[in-house]
Amino acid sequence: MNFDWAAFHFAQPLWLWAVLAIPAVFWWARRRGAGKASARYKAFADAHLLPHLLVGHQAGRRAPRTWAWTWTWGAIWLLGVLALAGPRWDYTEIVFRQPDRALVVLLDISRSMDVEDVAPSRLRQARREIEDLINRRGEVRIGLVVFASIAHTVAPITEDSAALRRLLPYLDSGLGQLGGSRPLDALREARRLLGLEQGADAAKTGTTAQRDVLLISDGDFGNQPDLEAAVRAMHAEGVTLHVLGVGTDAGGEVPVIDPGSGDRALLIGPDRQPVRSALAPEVLQRLALAGGGRYFVGGERGPAIPRLLETLRQRDAEQAETSGRRVWNERFPALVAAMLILMAPWWLRRRRPR
Repeated sequence: MNFDWAAFHFAQPLWLWAVLAIPAVFWWARRRGAGKASARYKAFADAHLLPHLLVGHQAGRRAPRTWAWTWTWGAIWLLGVLALAGPRWDYTEIVFRQPDRALVVLLDISRSMDVEDVAPSRLRQARREIEDLINRRGEVRIGLVVFASIAHTVAPITEDSAALRRLLPYLDSGLGQLGGSRPLDALREARRLLGLEQGADAAKTGTTAQRDVLLISDGDFGNQPDLEAAVRAMHAEGVTLHVLGVGTDAGGEVPVIDPGSGDRALLIGPDRQPVRSALAPEVLQRLALAGGGRYFVGGERGPAIPRLLETLRQRDAEQAETSGRRVWNERFPALVAAMLILMAPWWLRRRRPR
């Protein structure tokens, strides 16, 4: 153990003011002792005769044993005050990283996601991809938002994989009260889950956590000119948008499922023909580009989720800042041990039977 005067300090230096009590106690003890001695002597003789009667003593002088106990308790008090002040002179440097990643999944549950151009359907395939993400998530905390015409938060950002798995079977197009697909509302919900305030960004808030959004959809949004601008604004706040496309270029007819009976029919358009929906990779790729993320294709064409997680880990390795923390070694136990040693004779005398 090396003592470094340059690093020596007290954790709670205000306790050192209690040292001033020692001279006050000494003064009080001297006055009290002198008063007691004078009172005893005056019981046997007048005050003007005491200097002639006392041989080898002076009025007010205390016995050596009494002074020994006074100095002992003064030393105990001093050691206690120093222990409370917390002396420190060496430390241990702890280096660590904070791999804090938050990923909000935006799942499209509009009617077009019931198209069966991928087996068994786009929505069921999307749920499989989410389950794969939950199983492989590692240190990534996941939140879940579903959207059609209106966005709903299904699960806040959490590490509870079991709870997320239990929710997956209930995510279907029946949750959407109205038709259509509005990912813009889902982006607003993602910003809320990620704790972003209006005009706040990662630099202003001082957070080093990685924040990502995964949009799972077929891209059948229609014309939404404000969508890309919202994605760019969110990326400027430190959030990266990745996109997972589900479906095929050929597409298929959009079914309508009766929530009561489960019967299936086809959605008929204004031209009295069945409505068809196909994957729109150009739309989804533009969104991924605007969000600073990557575009993946779900289904049987490639392991999308492992590639996504690998992208997150690579970006974490590039952006993660190694930080350190100085942990001071507390040295007050030695002072407490010295206090106990000085108090031991008094304690043993108190415990000795009379």
